[in-house]
Amino acid sequence: MKEAREQHPDLRVSRSERMQEPEAVAQMLALARLGWGTKRIAQELGVARNTVKRYVAAGRYVPYRSPAREGKLAGLGAWLQAQFAQHRGNCDVVRQELQRQQGVLVSLRTVERACRGYRAEWAAQARATVRFETAVTDRHIGAT
Repeated sequence: MKEAREQHPDLRVSRSERMQEPEAVAQMLALARLGWGTKRIAQELGVARNTVKRYVAAGRYVPYRSPAREGKLAGLGAWLQAQFAQHRGNCDVVRQELQRQQGVLVSLRTVERACRGYRAEWAAQARATVRFETAVTDRHIGAT
């Protein structure tokens, strides 16, 4: 271990030091080429062993891709917006109606997240006012 660090002093990384992902992968691959095992590399760099295994197996940096999943509320946007307006912004009632009418069981927080944009729109409509100009007279009410 000491010998590898002496040959490649830039391979030593503190666990508290945050690195960019491609740089960390380059270090993982360099250590693997030196014959280090995945467990040893993971301990040295302060990352999970499975992370090291994945990048060493790929032999290069591979950006993380989160799976594209549709949520339980996919396709219900118009229905949610109508229910939100009907129930005056009460997401808990919307959640209950969602379960009763659509058969979809989700948490209140999920409905709140889905209705976030509707709430801002609804609040703006509630604040909107129409001004009426009236004629100003010289007479004051109550003046003698």
